[in-house]
Amino acid sequence: MNKTTIGFTCLIGLLGLTSCELDNEEVSSNDIDTQRIVLRADLVRNSDGRVSATATILDAEDADRRILLEKGDSLILKGNGKRSALEVNDSLFNPRYRGGLDGIAAGATLTLSLERAAEPDQSGSPFPADALGDPDFGEFFVSAPNNTVTLPNHFDISSPTSGTQFSGSDTISVQWTPAGSGTMTIQSEGNCAADGGNSAETSDERSVPDSDGSTQFNAADLVYNPDNRNCQIRFRLFRRNTGAIDSNLSANSSLEGFQEQFVSVGYTP
Repeated sequence: MNKTTIGFTCLIGLLGLTSCELDNEEVSSNDIDTQRIVLRADLVRNSDGRVSATATILDAEDADRRILLEKGDSLILKGNGKRSALEVNDSLFNPRYRGGLDGIAAGATLTLSLERAAEPDQSGSPFPADALGDPDFGEFFVSAPNNTVTLPNHFDISSPTSGTQFSGSDTISVQWTPAGSGTMTIQSEGNCAADGGNSAETSDERSVPDSDGSTQFNAADLVYNPDNRNCQIRFRLFRRNTGAIDSNLSANSSLEGFQEQFVSVGYTP
């Protein structure tokens, strides 16, 4: 098995010093049957029609073991007659595959295909001869091309407008059009400047019926502002659809599609 292991152990000394090292295992996809692969992927469409894809690939037999696509295996995002291979974004703590497509309409159906290129055996077949006759051949190194999701419908934030100033205990009414039939999730991030270049940050999330078309916040509840500084509040609104997973992958896989919009406002005490 081809794998990379990084240790991460923390030791606390008598002087209060800490030494750390990370335990993490990565394994090549060349060693993993398709049905052991857990694909966790999000496809996020912004207001410009850009769809950004992020994916993490794990081993169903060990949730802490990450799989690296190697020897021709790849993730391909497809939609609107276009295709783009996701590229690995190395990270010590959470390696992901990233990619995207431009010019994708809201409501479009996209496919994230796991394409496998197993090395041929001595007979020239791309799969072991005994595997080809196995009734459970789907467990071996077959592709999983049928991971699909339909993106949510487009919406616009009609209120507040970007840059609007709020103060004290003002009510912020967040409104979107058109209203939908599922759930709208609203995330807020408050950031208040502080001395020395530091900042005081807060975050909140709520989900409401999309059909409501609006929800309200007390502005003072969205910031932590002990020094009475000027603040910025950023809202992210998104709809989410759950997609279908190819039966060749682990049943623990998931694919979700998002439509998101952002707006930022100011706040003074």
